[in-house]
Amino acid sequence: MSEHAATAAQHHEDEGHSVAGWIGVILILVGLAVAAAALFLEINMMLWIGLGIAALGIIAWPVLKLAGLGPKSY
Repeated sequence: MSEHAATAAQHHEDEGHSVAGWIGVILILVGLAVAAAALFLEINMMLWIGLGIAALGIIAWPVLKLAGLGPKSY
């Protein structure tokens, strides 16, 4: 095995993909989609629910990372 191939085989990069990241981003996107729909439909309660879902995603991301579902270190 060449030295370059050995170095490439040892390089581990997950590009930030983790369960915590995916759940956080999905919650944020769903929340913002609900809030955007609420703006067009002029439903105030739905707007606040959507913003609440987005806030839940912002909070859940670091909490899940601390729970061990974040990026793995090698």
